[in-house]
Amino acid sequence: MNELQKQILSLLKNSEPRKIVLEQALREVLKHFHSETGTIHRLDVEKQLLHLVAQIGLPPQLLEVVKTIPVGKGIAGE
Repeated sequence: MNELQKQILSLLKNSEPRKIVLEQALREVLKHFHSETGTIHRLDVEKQLLHLVAQIGLPPQLLEVVKTIPVGKGIAGE
């Protein structure tokens, strides 16, 4: 297990609210990959939709577009 995986595993075991934990985990991933923007989506298998659960750096006008993404559509849907 590499250092990033250890950091994320540790964060996910945290008892803070899930939204805060996911944003902290996303920050670590973005830092590792030297990126400023990223999202985490949750898969709704039944409806085949991805639902935004955490984001960092997205412009406000994009938030509405990426809140819900059909599986197979766009980069996140792939």
